[in-house]
Order: sequence, then structure tokens, then C-alpha cells
Amino acid sequence: MNAGDRSGGDVNWYHHQNAFSHCIRQTELIQLPYTGLKFTWHNGQQGEHTIQKKLDWIFAKTSERTHASLYMQLCKDEESMLKQRSRINWLQLGDRNTKFFHNSLLHRQVRNRIHGLQDPTGTTITDQQDMGKLASNYYEHLLSAPQIPLPGPVNYMYPNTISEASRSAINLPITDEDIKAALFSIPDNKSPGPDGYNAYFFKHCWSIIGPNFLAAVRYFFTNNCLPRCVNATRIALVPKVENPSCMNDFRPISCCNVLYKCISKVIVIRLKAALGDVIGLAQSAFLPGRNISDAILLTQELMHNTHLNTGPSRCALKVDLRKAFDTVRWDFILAGLAAIGIPQHMIQWITICITTAHYTVNLNGELHGFFKATRGIRQGDPLSPYLFVLAMEGLGGIITQATQNNAFKYHWRCAINKITHICFADDLMLYCHADTSSVNILYSCLDKFSTVSGLTINYAKSSIYLSGVDFDTKNRICNQLGFQQGTLPVRYLGVPLISTRLKHADCISLLERLTARIKLWTSSSLTYAGRLQLIKSVLFSIQVYWSSLFILPCSIIAKIEGIFSAFLWKGTSMAHMGAKVAWNSICYPLTEGGLGIKNLKTWNKAATLKHIWRLLVDKDSLWTIWVTTILLRNKSFWHVHVPSTASWAWRKILQSREWCRGLFTNCIGNGSSTSLWYDYWLPDGQRLIDILPLRALTSTGLSWTSMVSHIIHNGGWNFPDIPGLQSTWGAINFGPHIDREDQYIWRLHSTGIFTIKSAWEFLRPKKSVTTLHHLIWFTGHIPRHSFILWLASLGRLRTMDRLHGEITTTNCTLCGIYMETHDHLFFECSYTKSVWTTICHRANQHWPCKPWTQLLHWSATHYNQRNNTDHMIGRLLLSATVYYLWYERNNRVFISTSQPYHTTVEAIYQQIRTRLAHMNIALPSRTRAIWNLQDD
Repeated sequence: MNAGDRSGGDVNWYHHQNAFSHCIRQTELIQLPYTGLKFTWHNGQQGEHTIQKKLDWIFAKTSERTHASLYMQLCKDEESMLKQRSRINWLQLGDRNTKFFHNSLLHRQVRNRIHGLQDPTGTTITDQQDMGKLASNYYEHLLSAPQIPLPGPVNYMYPNTISEASRSAINLPITDEDIKAALFSIPDNKSPGPDGYNAYFFKHCWSIIGPNFLAAVRYFFTNNCLPRCVNATRIALVPKVENPSCMNDFRPISCCNVLYKCISKVIVIRLKAALGDVIGLAQSAFLPGRNISDAILLTQELMHNTHLNTGPSRCALKVDLRKAFDTVRWDFILAGLAAIGIPQHMIQWITICITTAHYTVNLNGELHGFFKATRGIRQGDPLSPYLFVLAMEGLGGIITQATQNNAFKYHWRCAINKITHICFADDLMLYCHADTSSVNILYSCLDKFSTVSGLTINYAKSSIYLSGVDFDTKNRICNQLGFQQGTLPVRYLGVPLISTRLKHADCISLLERLTARIKLWTSSSLTYAGRLQLIKSVLFSIQVYWSSLFILPCSIIAKIEGIFSAFLWKGTSMAHMGAKVAWNSICYPLTEGGLGIKNLKTWNKAATLKHIWRLLVDKDSLWTIWVTTILLRNKSFWHVHVPSTASWAWRKILQSREWCRGLFTNCIGNGSSTSLWYDYWLPDGQRLIDILPLRALTSTGLSWTSMVSHIIHNGGWNFPDIPGLQSTWGAINFGPHIDREDQYIWRLHSTGIFTIKSAWEFLRPKKSVTTLHHLIWFTGHIPRHSFILWLASLGRLRTMDRLHGEITTTNCTLCGIYMETHDHLFFECSYTKSVWTTICHRANQHWPCKPWTQLLHWSATHYNQRNNTDHMIGRLLLSATVYYLWYERNNRVFISTSQPYHTTVEAIYQQIRTRLAHMNIALPSRTRAIWNLQDD
């Protein structure tokens, strides 16, 4: 079924199983989870000749009638299911109560159910109560530790303290507005805590329960008391691997009550602003203004050419912390809060929040155990990420103090900026010169940090990367640390960490994730419109993270678009033949005749332009600082050449300048940070270097490193007398502002701030606006009807005249007399005419007798008013009639069933009537009478 179902032998064996996999998906069978050994067959050979296979499979139909035990379980969990149905992600995927929604829900429950767990002795347990006891005991042990005092003060780890302004903001009284704002910032659909209520309930019923909710939260902040029931937590087990078999294979996510979350949010809103004063730039997680791309891009630069054992000696440590959130010490966190100057009453509130939590484990919908922890912070508590960031800052303080030792040598590309580590939450990278003294200093820092924080190294998942050193030195360092020597590429923060260029093979995991998500949608009941929505909202978002970081290889973009296209036209079968419209034609806005899917290559270019924006405006970013000092060396970004030794990411960023020259413009303040010759600061978006020849510029006496400030004198312009530039100087209609810094603006947005949307709009190819778009994609349209009408408007439905060579007759399926074309099928056929005549009379509408193409353009002109209900009904009638005529035609072709024209008319009428009844619009009494709708 999948590549991982066999070990050894032909690496491409699974391609031969495509037909079988297609059959499984088409019949909507789902594979039931299993426990025990993955491979059930062995060829008896050893070494490289070993072949193992998974031969045992159990499939089940999603129908509850063929899976009685699962149906009974779902009946018991009906209340839980109804709550899950209200979650936003399902409303997006399921389109209310469609068959796809129910099949997806059923499939998810089957997939997430835990059927067996291995205990510490390796024995597999399958009984529900025994598994619950095992899970409860595991987390009770994990979240408990002997109470050993801290080895000493931690103030030296936190040399910085919060500002007076931050301290004053924390000390402000908690108001009802603060509490309400905190509640309404909690997402509606997050899983509820033990009380069963999500945030949507409290928001929706705010007018009724608001005063009581406010009083409950105020009680905590006034009395420093948190009832045990409020701080009770339900641990949900999220698998970290495909087939989890033991407790280590799960990630515990804490589901807290909304009342507690609101209290935590109030604290967080005040705390996170203060933490920005003390958290170093080496940490790029959670805090406002920090970005995960800083950690990824800087790490990519520092690991560049690591595969070459040449150049300066260098070392990188990729450190994995074992169960980081679950094992961090409370007393260390509280001591750190005090060390940075957090007021005592805030520390007391945080102490209550993290030390009074009680846990119960949710396993297969049943709760097991009820215990109290003595360490760890909850993944799911809004407060936890910020407390963990504070804890990791302690490591930075230890390293800063230790690296003052003369025995420590920096990584050769980190010495100027004194970079020793990069941290995103618990993902930690350490850098130094590849000598035993420097490596041992960093390792001793980790050991000291482990003692005081409770966070320990997971040696099995940690690795060391050495370059520019001999074989004996590598072995000596690895043996001293106990780290395995790693090789690139390796996964880092969800993307490949590479030392050369980004290759097709490095991105296979992205393709696998896309196809794996599609395979979860087992239902064949998805319409074209449903699949289109899934591509836009789910599949496209999967690749956003990758394509906003790197310029992806063209082959990968082609593969992704191929996956999108195959899913759109063939569903979960993923067949690559039979596209009705070319993909390039689809990738236009609805107004230009497309389906509103973005061209990935263009979007990839637009998204990565954000790196340039951040490089120009975010001067406090560690990546920006490093690039400015190491790669640009204080030269203009717009003029520096692409070096032959540039990393893949930096090379692509420099090459992307061609797409945006003149779009990032410097708004002159004092002129001290804008290059006079090389930067884009002139009103027409040009540079001086592009206007005049080199000889004219050298005659000015100003150096090539001159800034705009060099032609500012006494608060005004002092332009050099350069022949040919008089008109350029005269066109400068603004003056300098010496009281402020220069500021970059993005010329394509009214705010001057860069947006990916505006960049994409600028870069994308464009077509003229089609007159049919408001006829097809109007407000209130029925998606599956509009999609078929869109295909019909392009002449791309597979009518008989388009199937030459595939069929023996081209006669119309409805009347059986004339050739079936779009013109005939939708307006000239006798069956079609009967439908049109009857439905138009019943709906009090009129369509002229015109050929199909002319009829579409007549309709687009006649029904062109957006807020006119008669025009909207006319558009609904057109799309519904085309849809049901095509539906009737297909029923006769594929399942040999037919119905009289008046039954089709009734289906059209009832569909539009239902649509009107559910639209929140005012309808005239005459219209309501036509469609048999009750008066308001």
C-alpha cells in the first residue's frame, strides 16, 4: 500500500500496487489500526539481503451497517461527536451535514482510536481499563520529580531586567475589559477542558453569563484562589508517529477549561510584552516581532557547506531536550521571573496557575486517573510557551558567562556577532569552533542548565556536525559528548536543513504530506466544488510554510500542482489523466475566468519577498544583523553581487531582487542609512547609478559609499552640480526630515507595509475581466452548480461530440435524435426545452431562444445587478438548471436511470427554494409567494 510497508529489496516495489490502492480508495474502505510488529513476513535472509513485508491487512467499509461495533461506539459517543461537529475545521471540510462530513468524522475516529499499548516490559495491553491505567501511571510519573532545592541563585543567568514601563503596565489593575478581551481572543473551536464547554459557548451566551464569568475571573485575581475544578486538565494523546505502540509515541496536549484559559490569557497579555525586554535575539519563538524564519534562515547559512571537510574548523550541535515542557522545574521558572524583575503579585498568580493543576488522561473518549503534578508546564496552557521561553533564556545566560573564557572559540561565521546558539522553543542549535575545549565548554553549559532546570538531553535524537577537522578529532569529540555524528540534510523546524542547494529529494516529505492528507478523505461523494474548496483551504495551506521560506525547485512545484490537479478532476483516486481545463487556465481569479487558485511558482516568488522586507526594515532581527555584518558587510543590498559561494537561500533572495526593483523605496528621514547611489529613493523609483554613466558620478567628488545624508545641509538639500541631473533634482518634491530615521515603504500597498497579497497581485499574469464571472460566481451561489456552469461556459463538459474515438454514437442522451453538443444539450433538446419552459413559467422568469454561447452573454448582461433579488434568482435558476440537466444526462449514461422532465423541474425548484430560505435577505412578498416561502 505504501513505501513503508516493505523493508529491503526493490525500492520502487510499491508503484506496482497503485491499482490496488486506487481500488481501496474508490470503494471507500479504511484500514483499521493495528498493534504489534509492523512486518509479518521475513524472507529468512540476513544483512543486505533481508526483505520484510507487511502482508496482513484489515479493511472495513465506512458504513455503520458493515461495522456494527464501531457504530455502537459512536452511538455511545454521540454527545462528543455533536460537539466535534461544531468545530470550524469540520464546517470548512464538511459543508454542513453532507455525506463527506460524516464519513470524515467516522474515519477520524477510527484512525485516532488506540487499540493497544506496550507496557515497560514490552507486553501489549488491549483492555481499555488497563490501557487507561498504564497511561495515567505514565504521566503521573513523568510529571512528578523529587523536590530538590535549586543549587543556587539564578540571577547570573538573567543579566537583563524588565523596563520600568513594563513593570508599570503589569501593575495596572485588571479590568472587566481586560477579561472580556482575553476571552474573546481564545479561538472558538479549541478542544474543551473537562467541563465540556468551548470558548464559543461563553462568547455566544455572553449577554446571559457575562457578569458571572467576569466575577469568577475577578475572584482569582482578588483572592489568589483557584478552585481545583477550574484548573482541572484533560490530557489528550496526539500520536507522533504513524503507528504508535507505546506511551513515548504520543504527545500530551492539555485541554484546559475556558475559565482557566481566560485567567491565563490575562496574565500572558501583560507578561509577553515585558519578556521582550529580557529575551535575547537568539530566541525566535512566541514573542511579538520574533519569527521562525530567523532561526531557519540563519541556521541554513551557518550550516552551508558543512558537507565539505575543508575551510575553517567548525562545529554545530543539534540538541533535543527530552520531554521539555513536561519536565521543566517550577522553582526554576519562578526564580527566573523574580530575577528579571516581575512584580511579586504576578509571580504569585503564575505560581497558583502552574502548581494547582490536576490531570486526567483521555483515552478513547474515557477519562482515567486524577493526579497532581510536581513539575512541568502544560502544552495547551496559553501561559506555558512564555514560561518556557524564559526558562531557555537561562541557558543563554549560562553560555554568555562561560564563553568569556579565553579557551572558547566561536564558529568562524559567528565571531563578529558572538552567536553561540539559536533557539526556537525546545529546538536548540549550538555553534563553536571545532576544538575539544570549545565543545566541552558548551557541553558543560548544557549540563549545568540541566541540573538547575530539570531539562535533560535526549542523546538518541541529538547530533553533532563537524567540518574542517581530521578524523581523529571528530571521533574524540563525539566520544566525549556521547552525540552521534549527523549528516545533512536533516529535518529542522519542519523543513530540510541543507548544506548545498535544495533538491527534489529534500522536498519529498512535503509531497508525501499532501498525498497523505488526500488519502484521509475517503469519501467519493466530494463534488468538484468540494474538492476545489479543499485545495484552496487545506492543501494550499500545507505548502505555504515551505514556499514562504524557500524558492522551491521547479520540479517540486510541478509535482504539487499535479497533485492538486489530479485531486480536483479525479478525486482521491489521484489519476493524472482527464483534466477538463488546463491548470494554467485555472490559476486565475474568478473575475478573469479561473477558479481562484494561485499559481504556485508566482506565489512562491511573492512569499519569499518578505525576506527582503524584513531585511530592510527589521533591524533588530538576529538574521538581519548577521546578514548585514557578514554577507552585506554594510554594502547596499541592491548592489551587492551574488557570490559563487552563496547558500541556496541567500542566492535565491539576491536573485529575487529582479522581481521587485523599485518597489521597496526609501522614505528619506536624515538620510544616514540610505545609499546615495545604489538605493531606490528617488520619486520615480530609480537609482542614481541607473541614470548617469559612471564617469559623471565619479566627477562629483562623492565616494561610492556616500549616503543621502551627505547631500543634506542645514536641514535641506544640497544637491551636487551634475550635468544631466538637474531635472532629477527638480523632481524631488519632498524634503529631508533630520529628526527621524530613513524608512522603507512598499509602494504597492496604501499603508506602505509589505503584504504577500499585493506582491502576488503585481507578479501574477493577468487576463481581461470576463463578463461571465458575476453570472457564475455571484453572492449566494451554490458551489456545485456554479462549477458545472463554469465548465459549461468554457465548453469543457464531456458531451458526446467531444468523445470522438471513445464512443460509437454521438446522439443526445436525453432525446436520442440529434448530436449532443453544449448548444443542443442545454437549450435545443426537446427534454431541455420542456424543463426550461416549465421552470421559467413556475419561477416567473424568461430566457430568449438563443444558442448556448449567446444565451450566456445575454444572461450576463440581463442579470447584472448585484443586490437585485430577481437578478440573483435568475442566476440561481440558470446554474441550477444547467446542473440538473447535466445530472440527468449522466444518470442515463452511467447508471441507466431516467426521470421525466417534471421531476427535474421539481428538483430545480426545491433546490432554489431551499437556498432562498436559508439566505439572510429580505424578499418581496411576490417572490416569497412564487417560491412558497413563509412570510417573515
